[in-house]
Formats: sequence, C-alpha cells, structure tokens
Amino acid sequence: MTTVTISLPESLKAFIDQQLATKGYGNVSEYFRSLLREAQKEEEDARLEALLLEGLADGKDIPLTPAFWNDLKLEARKHRREAQGTEASVKAVIRPRAQDDILRQFRWYLIDQDAPEAALRFVDAVEASVEQLVRMPNIGAPRELRNTALTGLRFWPVKEFDEFLIFYMVEGNTVRVIRILHGKRDLERILKKESADDDKLQ
Repeated sequence: MTTVTISLPESLKAFIDQQLATKGYGNVSEYFRSLLREAQKEEEDARLEALLLEGLADGKDIPLTPAFWNDLKLEARKHRREAQGTEASVKAVIRPRAQDDILRQFRWYLIDQDAPEAALRFVDAVEASVEQLVRMPNIGAPRELRNTALTGLRFWPVKEFDEFLIFYMVEGNTVRVIRILHGKRDLERILKKESADDDKLQ
C-alpha cells in the first residue's frame, strides 16, 4: 500500500475533523479512501454513460437474426480448425439415418416436450461432439459387433447428453457417423442393419 502525504490549510483540516466526527470515519485515511472510491465510481459511470449514448446515437436499428449468430460461430470454428491444422486433414460425413436420429430427438424436445431450449442445446451438443471427433477421431471406444460391415466401429457420448451415443467409423481422413442412439435401445439389432452407402456430407 502506498502512503500519500497531503498538506492542508487549517480550514480544510477543521472540515475533515468535522467529517470524521459526524460521518463515522475511523481516521483521515479512511475518509480520503472513501472520497477516492466515490470519484472513481463517478468516472466509471461517466465512461459507461458515454458508451451507451454512443450506442443510441449510432445509426439505425438492425434486425437481430439467426444468421448473425451463425456467421459468428462459423468464423470462430474456422479459426479454431485453422489453428489446430485439421481443416484439410479430416472431414465428417453422416448417414441418412443418423441425420434422422438428430431430427427425431430435436423434434421430441421441441414439440413433444415443448422445450425449445433443450432442443437447441441438443443440436449444439451433437455438433460440438462431432467436431471433437474430427479433431480426435480415435477418441471413441471400440464397439465390436457381428456385422462385418461395421468393423472398426467406435462410439462417443454426446456432450451433456451422455445417454446418447454417436456411433461412427474412421476411414482414412473421414469420420463417418453411422447412428446417434439412446444407450438403452437394442443397439446391436439396430446397427446390424446398417450398410456403408448413402453418406451425406456433414
């Protein structure tokens, strides 16, 4: 803590003594600290007020659309991929039934449960989880099944929706999402019907 010495005329010293006696300050230092804090807050409030008034005066209102948020997210994801050097090395594709799995669960939250926030969180969580697989394709645990078409199958939980599992295969520089299923379903019966055709780009 820095010590500051201030020279005061007798009239101001008498005023300070009066403030100490009537306002409950313990000593002169406490009184001056209180004055400085008030001055600092007034300065901060003035800066904030100037910024807010600048916002009010700057041009016309702009509609706030989903495209605005999507553009920001796309820019951030592109920057992240470039920083990690993975943009050109690995891509994700999704099977039509996996796409249907996402839509089915999204609509269950949105319509059946009347929970649009949960629906949006689910979609964002699936997207983030697939992006994680693109960055680290072998992070998922292997899952062996009798169907030889699924040799090399792995699974990984959906972020924050751990009961849902992403089943995928890594082939060269491609992460192929086969299905996204609830862990309590008859997974082997469902997956054994899968083939390796009709991929869609994610």
